[in-house]
Amino acid sequence: MFVFSGAQFRALVDVSKMLPQRSLLDLGAGDGKVTDVMQPHFDEVYVTEQSPAMRWRLSNKGYK
Repeated sequence: MFVFSGAQFRALVDVSKMLPQRSLLDLGAGDGKVTDVMQPHFDEVYVTEQSPAMRWRLSNKGYK
């Protein structure tokens, strides 16, 4: 699912003002495609997902 691009995310959230040690919690991360767009701006990314298949996919991408 396309929600926003990396450039759109940077425009929505002023990442230049964020501290570098920030963590991201993505609630209902699905297959992680939106999480992938946000992930480069955070040191740690945590995800939640109800679907076992999507949890498997997220863990294969290295998300906690």
